[in-house]
Amino acid sequence: MTEQNRQRAVRLFVAVLALTALANGLGSNIFSNYFNEVFHIDEVQRGFIEIPRESPGILCMVLVAALGFLGNIWMSVVAQVLVLVGLGVMGWMSPDYGTMLAFLFIHSLGMHLFMPLNDAISMDLAEKGKVGETLGKLKGVNTLFSMAAAVLVFFGFRTGFFSFRSGTILPFALGAVTTAAAVVLLVMMVRAMPR
Repeated sequence: MTEQNRQRAVRLFVAVLALTALANGLGSNIFSNYFNEVFHIDEVQRGFIEIPRESPGILCMVLVAALGFLGNIWMSVVAQVLVLVGLGVMGWMSPDYGTMLAFLFIHSLGMHLFMPLNDAISMDLAEKGKVGETLGKLKGVNTLFSMAAAVLVFFGFRTGFFSFRSGTILPFALGAVTTAAAVVLLVMMVRAMPR
């Protein structure tokens, strides 16, 4: 990979990290409020919800092994498409409890799949001898946009712009849009960064 292509891939990946951090802040970071406000769950149901939320972490070993031939970037595309499907259904379709659990699982599978790929791509993009520095900078982008999402969520709900009572759950819908943009940028990275 030429230096020019590497720099273009780095710029695209910075944008991907910013978008995925926003989507995470608008999506999974407010799931607990969503479960309570929309489904009025009790303690037992809340505990049960952790099964579809956390079991994908174990299944990711199988998924990474099965999709390894695609390379890190294409696997990241698959991961973000899963996140997009999960957020899209919960944001726009107001699913019932059972359907929500199924799409929560899909969303969580994408999130868990992207976690190791994020670091792997970051290391692939690093200049020789600057892996730690590159990882730190890219984690900083993630932190900055996670904070921006938190501020957006705070003011969105405080002003009534965001609500769990409308047919469209706007934070999830916006998270789906930012995830879709991340998918597009990841596909663009393929041209700049061969696997």
